[in-house]
Amino acid sequence: MPTHFASQKHQPVRAYAALLLVVVLAACGRGSDSAALVHDGRGVAVTVSSPLSRIVSTAPNITGILLGLGQGHRLVGISDQCPQPDPARPLPRLGGLSGPDAERISSLSPGLLIASYEGNPPQLADSMRALGIPLYVARIDSLKALEKTMLDLERLACGTNTQSLYQTLSNMRSEIAGRLRGVRVFLQIGTTAEAWTFGRSTLVHDALQAAGAIHLGALRPGTFPRLDAESMAALRPDLVVLLSGHNPARDRAFWKRHAPQARILTPQPDLFEQPGPWIAKAIHELARQ
Repeated sequence: MPTHFASQKHQPVRAYAALLLVVVLAACGRGSDSAALVHDGRGVAVTVSSPLSRIVSTAPNITGILLGLGQGHRLVGISDQCPQPDPARPLPRLGGLSGPDAERISSLSPGLLIASYEGNPPQLADSMRALGIPLYVARIDSLKALEKTMLDLERLACGTNTQSLYQTLSNMRSEIAGRLRGVRVFLQIGTTAEAWTFGRSTLVHDALQAAGAIHLGALRPGTFPRLDAESMAALRPDLVVLLSGHNPARDRAFWKRHAPQARILTPQPDLFEQPGPWIAKAIHELARQ
């Protein structure tokens, strides 16, 4: 298990093409050149001269958020797992989530690098400090943290926040509120022989709570608890959500045996496994099926 800014299990990455339509916002409003100051997910002050013309993203969910904010044109480099903002004019790839290439990042002369607390290694901060490249680390472990991150990224990119972003954040909350009231939900990553799930201190947990669900993963300690078959059989879920790494035939048979009343869904895993505003779409999809 790699060590990141947070010692959490990194989830597999999937294509983001369908997810980038979830947040559609106008580009920055008119604003004057100024210094933008925010505090990132570590509590570290980040100051840049805005608006920015050169941003590097080292995580796919960060790239997805920037594209949703209408700021994809400011990107000059992305991670190996990120979606290309414009496939016709591909941006340079700068290495994987666990090992971004500092020299290649430096060669692009970015005004800001945006990293993921959940996905990128903590050593990245030392590398960027040595190179004199401003670093913002996004920590998205709750709806409040997601909203703050989106506001911060727009402010850093543009120097200001648009009214459309505030409206989008309000709509996101409305999409989630009460959608799964009283439903016992279990999200499974891996197979029923041994699986991971989302625990507390995750965006998924906070969103399920806001939806009124009983999040069964939160009953166990840890950010990404591990469960064996016996533990899962005792959960009695109303809704089972099979994510990346599941075995379709074996796992469906397992849940039909141990929770015959449960609905079993297989949504796009990245809706849950990559923290971002598409969590509202994820909850909405679970509720309407």
